[in-house]
Amino acid sequence: RGLSVNLLPSYASYRYDYGNSFRWYDSEDANKQVITTYNIASRLQYVELPIGVKYEILSGPFKPYVLIGGYYSILVDALKKVNTTGIDQASGADSEISVTELSVGVDDRIKPSNYGILGGIGFTQNLGNARAGLEVNYRHGLPNLDNGEMKFIDNQLITGTYDVPDDFSMNNLSIIFQVII
Repeated sequence: RGLSVNLLPSYASYRYDYGNSFRWYDSEDANKQVITTYNIASRLQYVELPIGVKYEILSGPFKPYVLIGGYYSILVDALKKVNTTGIDQASGADSEISVTELSVGVDDRIKPSNYGILGGIGFTQNLGNARAGLEVNYRHGLPNLDNGEMKFIDNQLITGTYDVPDDFSMNNLSIIFQVII
């Protein structure tokens, strides 16, 4: 049994996807319409500095534990990719609108740091001179990561795809496999 404090810096990449669509139709003939769909994938990359207090429940070669702590993350890169498709039924025939892709760096639209609390469970197993383990933890981000000052600044995302970001925080479940030599 033991109590320890752990600092395990890491590099993390998070991805989240969403979509929206718009429909225009002729008020005199609803069959004449144009439908445009936007599929948006965002990727945020961070250097993370989690610190936790770990309590090992058993002693011996197999050591289950519980963990509680916090983390601080520094934004390294933020990217948003938009895939646009559509159907034009207003021109007299069903015409597929050509697929377009847009990739935009959004570092200025995301706050430069993130922080939060974490808790989890895991175990380690001694394997000769090495130790292997598995950990599952939940991270609850505290701040809103959207840089509100940049929300409505005109750029390709707003004028081209009508994408104005919502307020959001990063709450996620992490599964970590570790080998210690």
